[in-house]
Amino acid sequence: ILLDWGPIQVSTASAQAVIVTAARFAVLIGLTSLLTSVTSTSALTQGVEHLLRPLRHIGLPADQLALVGSLALRFLPILGETLETIGQAQASREVRPQAGGRWRLAANARRMAALVVPLFVDAYRRAEELGLAMQARCYQGGAGRTHLNELRYGAGDGLAMGLAVVLLAAVIWLQRSGV
Repeated sequence: ILLDWGPIQVSTASAQAVIVTAARFAVLIGLTSLLTSVTSTSALTQGVEHLLRPLRHIGLPADQLALVGSLALRFLPILGETLETIGQAQASREVRPQAGGRWRLAANARRMAALVVPLFVDAYRRAEELGLAMQARCYQGGAGRTHLNELRYGAGDGLAMGLAVVLLAAVIWLQRSGV
């Protein structure tokens, strides 16, 4: 036990678990960032749709789920810009953080609400506009939709899949052996 402070106990095992979890999270963020920076949104959408295609047999709409993912990826930078604009607008109006005190939690909640509420209002407005635009263009979803470039499973894909399976097996083996 490294620290024993009332109900809080920190041991070497718990510290190691925290470090491993933080490292996994950092690797996940890094790999996701790498994937989204080197692959176009349309290629990601098409890939997800092809991966989910076998689940159509149980009624899962793969094309609609891929569209939702694509729209989410496209909206993230817009939401970031909107959040930055709202923050700048509030800073220009002198909405500043308050110094310490007993009501600091309530003041922080008010400040977060001042950022989050306009962000959600703007996101809802943009989603409404997108829905109307899709409706105006008679969007039908995946019914009878074709792709410009059909994906084909090749030797490189098999090699990447095999490498991923070997890497996953190695990680599982290392985790179980306690390394």
